[in-house]
Amino acid sequence: MKLEAVAAATLLAAWVPATLALPSTRTLRGVSPYKALYYPETLDRSELQNLPPNRGGVSVAIETHRLEYQHPRWDPYNDKQRPEWADKVVKKLNKASDRLEKLSGSIGIDFAAVSAVAHWLSSKSEHARYPGYPKETFNLNHIFDQNDTATIQGRLPGGSGFPYGDPNSPVRGVNIGNWLLFELWMDPGLNSWLNDHSQNAPYNGAIIDEWTAGLYTDASFLTKTMNDHFNSWMTENDWKNIAAAGLNHVRIPIPYFAFPDLIGSAPYVAANRFDALKEGVLLAGKYGLKVWIDLHGVPGSQNGFDNSGHAGSINWPYNPSYYTATQQALNYLISEFSKDQYKGIVTGIEAVNEPQAQNNGDVKSLLNTYYPWAHEAIAHPNRDKSVSSNLTMVAHDGFLGLGYWANFWTGSNRDRVLLDKHPYFVYSDQQKQEKDTARLREVCALSDEIWNSNQLYPSIMGEWSTSGPNGDKSDDRDFPVNQSPVQFPSGPNYPYSQQYMVFLSRNWATQVQTYEYNAAGWVYWAWKNAGAPDWSYQTGLKYGWIPQDASTQPWGDDICNNL
Repeated sequence: MKLEAVAAATLLAAWVPATLALPSTRTLRGVSPYKALYYPETLDRSELQNLPPNRGGVSVAIETHRLEYQHPRWDPYNDKQRPEWADKVVKKLNKASDRLEKLSGSIGIDFAAVSAVAHWLSSKSEHARYPGYPKETFNLNHIFDQNDTATIQGRLPGGSGFPYGDPNSPVRGVNIGNWLLFELWMDPGLNSWLNDHSQNAPYNGAIIDEWTAGLYTDASFLTKTMNDHFNSWMTENDWKNIAAAGLNHVRIPIPYFAFPDLIGSAPYVAANRFDALKEGVLLAGKYGLKVWIDLHGVPGSQNGFDNSGHAGSINWPYNPSYYTATQQALNYLISEFSKDQYKGIVTGIEAVNEPQAQNNGDVKSLLNTYYPWAHEAIAHPNRDKSVSSNLTMVAHDGFLGLGYWANFWTGSNRDRVLLDKHPYFVYSDQQKQEKDTARLREVCALSDEIWNSNQLYPSIMGEWSTSGPNGDKSDDRDFPVNQSPVQFPSGPNYPYSQQYMVFLSRNWATQVQTYEYNAAGWVYWAWKNAGAPDWSYQTGLKYGWIPQDASTQPWGDDICNNL
């Protein structure tokens, strides 16, 4: 078996053309080389038992920008055709792949990279690759319309609990980031704690996400750490303060591995995430907040970001069990939050966060199947056509742009759909070189796209932030401080220069006004951020670049025309 696997790997290596060479080594958060981004998709949990005493890791500094570090955009699946000569050997390679995965660790092969090449060589059609996959779904090319009686029966009976699309009632909310799915750039203390207690890690700072936390810490230690984190990151006072700030929504990310039976052989721990979620939802409701439940991480990762639970390669479309577990995780959320006790509190469930459909054609194809299935599942909990929930489906645009979804649902089926876009203006090289005025003009230029989309579906900017791409860099500033209408609290203990805080204030006002005037509202990322205060709504309230009441317009009612 081992010789067969080695032979298969050798054959694969010989076939890879130069244009498919693996990306060069790069860093993740400044600590993690490329080889550390890719791990086998399975793990023997026994490897985490009976570990030696803590060896003591070394704390590492984390960059403050959320997506800047993301995995190399190497995508051998997209816009490539399988060479004809490869047809003859694909079946043999597929048979050997399971053996190769099991042996990859012992023979030093990066299985994820080899697997990616194998997928490229094999058929691009998931239905051809996995006969009958996915099992419970609709035709890939099917677009619903008003003649779909099953969905008409699923129209919102009496509404979701919030008048989405009403220009007089915009969504104003915050994400509860780094709570039930940690992102270590947002929490240096948790980052240090985990890496300082790592075990059998290959190098210092190896823990970069929940996958590596499971690999390199004891399971019982990690479970206790996570439960302590859930209890401390959000308290009842936080929910109360969110409401007091004039906000009406929270979006709560949660991963599929909140459900122990779905973890399988992956190294995650569920801890008490789901119980914490249910408790948090009821506390949000106590203070009059509406809640979106966001399936933020799915098996195999839908985007390769650390906020999916596993930084590295995108494997979600390439294993039928991943899709099945995704469906089951969504069904668990629907079954719970369609109960009467949450009616009028939980208004929407997001089927998957930030699927990287723009750069991966297979993710895009899977969304064309998954989204219709999720639409029906949310409308009819437990697939019971006689029961209709009051829940909407929140659909992320997959980075394809809101226009892509214009006719995906039609007629009455739009009643249950909220479109979600995440406009960040900090990541491109151009944005990093611009002055502040140019950045804000880019925000205003989004108006047409979101206005057009909002005529079809309530369209909400479900993640965005006030930060500048280079942080508090004086060369980026071009707003005179003395022209600011905002009075900051007395210094001198500001986290940033007043010039930067003027930009943060104007950036907040520009985006809020753009998203409320042209779309159905916004949900800021995030309520708190211990690693990057300019990404923290809570910190913005404290220092004044975010107003105490989210409905106020300190920069006037027509900020874009004043740029």
